[in-house]
Amino acid sequence: MMEHRKAGMSMKKYKTIPNRDFIATTPERPSSAEVIRDAKQWCALQAIQTRRPATPRDASRSLFGASAEGTRGNSRPPSAFSIGPQHFDPTDSPSRPNSGAVAKSKLAPLNHKPIVPSNPELLVGKKSSMIVSSSQRTPGDGSELVLRKGAKQQTPRSPVKAVHADQKVNNFDEIDDKTPSMLIPSRYHPTPPPARPKTQKTAQKQKDIVIPTAPDEQRAPSSGSTASSAGSVGRSSGDRRRPSPGSGGGSGGQRNDESAEEAFYWNQTVLPLVEKLEEYSQASDPDQLCEVCGSLYTTLSHGSCFVRMSYRRRTSLLSALFRLLHIKSHDLHLLSARIILELRVTSKNLTSLCKLMFRICRDKQHDLLFMKYKLILPMLNVFLDVSDPLPKYEALVYMSGSLKFLSDNKTVAEALLSHDALAIFTQFMNNTIEATVLHGDIKRQKYASDFLVQITAAFRNVMDVDKKASRSLSSTSTLLRMLEVFGSDGNLTWNISRIFSKMTMYASATPTFLAEPDWSRVIMTSLLRHSKRAEVVVRLCFTVGNLSARSEHAREDLFFRSFYEDDENHDCLSVMLDVIEDYIDDVTNDDVAESRDKSHATDVVVKVIRVIANLSLGEKVGPLVAADDRCLQMLLHILETTSVENSEELVVNSLATLSNLSFYDHKLVRGVSGAGSAVTNNRLQIAVCLSKLMMLDNMACVAEVCRVFGNLTRYKDVRDLLHQHKVDLMMVALLDSSDRQVAYYACGILVNVSTDVDKRNPVVQEGALLKLIDVLKDFAPTEWRIGGVVCQLIWNLISGGRQLVDECHAVVEILKEFLDYDSVCARCDVTSRDQDSRDYLLASWSEDFAEFAKPLLATMTSRKESNLVPLDRPIDSDHSSVEGT
Repeated sequence: MMEHRKAGMSMKKYKTIPNRDFIATTPERPSSAEVIRDAKQWCALQAIQTRRPATPRDASRSLFGASAEGTRGNSRPPSAFSIGPQHFDPTDSPSRPNSGAVAKSKLAPLNHKPIVPSNPELLVGKKSSMIVSSSQRTPGDGSELVLRKGAKQQTPRSPVKAVHADQKVNNFDEIDDKTPSMLIPSRYHPTPPPARPKTQKTAQKQKDIVIPTAPDEQRAPSSGSTASSAGSVGRSSGDRRRPSPGSGGGSGGQRNDESAEEAFYWNQTVLPLVEKLEEYSQASDPDQLCEVCGSLYTTLSHGSCFVRMSYRRRTSLLSALFRLLHIKSHDLHLLSARIILELRVTSKNLTSLCKLMFRICRDKQHDLLFMKYKLILPMLNVFLDVSDPLPKYEALVYMSGSLKFLSDNKTVAEALLSHDALAIFTQFMNNTIEATVLHGDIKRQKYASDFLVQITAAFRNVMDVDKKASRSLSSTSTLLRMLEVFGSDGNLTWNISRIFSKMTMYASATPTFLAEPDWSRVIMTSLLRHSKRAEVVVRLCFTVGNLSARSEHAREDLFFRSFYEDDENHDCLSVMLDVIEDYIDDVTNDDVAESRDKSHATDVVVKVIRVIANLSLGEKVGPLVAADDRCLQMLLHILETTSVENSEELVVNSLATLSNLSFYDHKLVRGVSGAGSAVTNNRLQIAVCLSKLMMLDNMACVAEVCRVFGNLTRYKDVRDLLHQHKVDLMMVALLDSSDRQVAYYACGILVNVSTDVDKRNPVVQEGALLKLIDVLKDFAPTEWRIGGVVCQLIWNLISGGRQLVDECHAVVEILKEFLDYDSVCARCDVTSRDQDSRDYLLASWSEDFAEFAKPLLATMTSRKESNLVPLDRPIDSDHSSVEGT
């Protein structure tokens, strides 16, 4: 049950003893200020330490995890799909509106109906009826379209639908060689090819073909637009988008003019590489194609072609790249994807490209390929300047899912952090929140949560390489806002709770959270909403436990705020107790065995108990928690029904919480809460329950039991009960412990017990004095407070006329040595590391040890043992000496 203590315990050995600080945020070598702080607090109220909940990796690398797939039927994008060249459109325009699975933009209805010519043969008649002689045209009337007769004309096999000038052609496939060129409205003004010298023969053959149109159908081109290439379809002037690299200028964002230098560079450097792509793609040689793609990217980047490229060039380049996707080579696909991303494709092409990369990164063996081909930054650029993400829904889901998988790799996560991914994610989340709140559509909110689940998971993965969460703390406000707006989504709440549990491990996160006025309401509301999901509850409670362990303001904000709308008296403590009641049956039921549910339930109760323990640290909150009888009975129920072998952490944390509550005596609690302390009122019940735990072969539990007894032995009825169960003799045995805290608690209990005359002799007969001499030698030079308690205990034990000559002589020699100031200074110079530690040790020697050792030495040397009077202090008509804590 105990370890044998080695004599002459050094300062280094003392520091290896586990401390009960709530979180390990200090470096391996703590500063002098931290040493002093720990030394002052190790024997007082304690915050509870616990491990952060661990999250297993998703081996399947699916979008929403195996447990989340299908939670909304078939509305969520699948993780498995097929993708190929047929899913891409080389006529992609950077100015084309984004299309997605939701929120498709609709064209505004026309203000007028098209005027159909009175003669239907103009549209569906014979070929001769479509040709009008130039002699029949009135020059300058502006009511006709002029077409070259040189253009190939075919009679349609079936009636052709007229295209009005104001109508948009959304699919280039609708205009083919079967569509008469005259149906292209006049507003687009195709640019004629460069003039060539005309021979007399060709000049005679060339005639004008005129198609009359209604005067109100004439549309003059806007002054700010340029002409489009022949056969292209223009865009509405109302479609205003940020020009992307590759779009240049031009009508509707399609740039068709280029300088002579650009044309020369393309023809001499780029075009040969594009031709090689087409040549090698026929042979399906991945190695040669990868080499050409690498050269092509370098050439395009060097010539600023990604910034300035005509629509015609862009279409031909995309067509060549898309044809490569039928070749089975992940390297080739990623090299092509890098170029395609730089071209800022949109709509269907962006979605298909994101699916392609998602499928590749589902295998973790491909993670480093994304680093090799430098795709991280282009992938992040997809999330930039997205004011409303919903139109890009499917593309963003797969792109964010890809980043989630890639960020599992530490090397990729470091690259994401270096590219400021956390700031990009935060801005994207802000834009999504604002767009969702603005529209207020429930369906829209559900779709937005799909890619936010991926983004927050990637955010959490990148945090693993963010030292002390220095970059992620700035996202606290956004994450709290997201938790409030999208709190109904369990997967998103789980990801945010993971982020918070990681953030709050660092002390720097505490002021950041407390600066948000609604942090406690948002977190506790989410906990109540998802109280049946153990993985969410355990992380939110871990977050609350971290914050309440450090800040009195956090404790008061949690305790004095109501989180139930129908009852103002339901504070954080009530919520925590309700959660325990929901999970405690799974913990204490032996039939559940070691199932996964029992493990999760135990982890939840452990984290909740920690919150209660940290709440009890508060000067105002602590007495109120101690007055709650429901809380006390819940703790006793856990101690009586939980096995240490099955859940050591739960038992130890429950004892530590009970120890904190027992610190507040009856008068203190009554002065704050107006009611008596539940611990004081039920002290005998507690003593009986804890006496059984003294027989455990677990020093952590024994130490916490001693802390409780150190407070409860202030009352005589408790001392009598412990003496009846021979707990006082167990305390004598614990004086041999190598744990300084256990030795200190045992001394404190024996000080209180020895105030009763009838209980001294059994303690002395058990050899307590010789053990106390060893305690002085081993612990006093490094912790003078233990030496002071030992002096008080010796005073009580040798009072009453009992002659202990040999033991007293040894005590006198030690006291003389430890009271010599020069000798103490020499010891402090050896054990302390700096001036602050030395000053603290000297101050503790003067206040905690010398104050008790000097009168004890004077009395013992005067050989007047019979005149010694035991040290005691009355409490509520009972008598006790120095408190054990």
